Amino acid sequence: SQAVEENVEFDEIADRLGSMVTDVGSLAGRVRVRRDGSFGVLPSESATALAMVLTEVLQNAVEHGYVAEDPETSGTITVTIRRLVGRLHVTVDDDGRGLPPDFDLEGSTNLGLSIVRTLVESELGGLLALGAVPEGAGTRAEIDLPVE
Repeated sequence: SQAVEENVEFDEIADRLGSMVTDVGSLAGRVRVRRDGSFGVLPSESATALAMVLTEVLQNAVEHGYVAEDPETSGTITVTIRRLVGRLHVTVDDDGRGLPPDFDLEGSTNLGLSIVRTLVESELGGLLALGAVPEGAGTRAEIDLPVE
């Protein structure tokens, strides 16, 4: 709803998205999202696309990473943000079940992931990678974008 030339402080938006995604599901109160780092100010055009991407990635982490039917299921999703010269690097790590052994991002027919790839690669001019968390259980989504 903002004019294209306006800028947006994205940290508050990201925090609200994290709360919304965990509050909506049946895992409310058992899975939490925490942010490490700052998105800073982003052009509203980029912020809109990034909000959609972040929502889908967080929703996938909640939906596929944890077993809602198991009352013992709990966990943490960590969104790590690093701004480097001209780049924004976002990593979303969950400590859930991880990806299926045969998962292939390129061959995935999941509509949400297809939309995320299109937004990251075409709209934002960035890169998207999905894989295992290197230092433990769970899934890692990495998003690397150019920023002003």
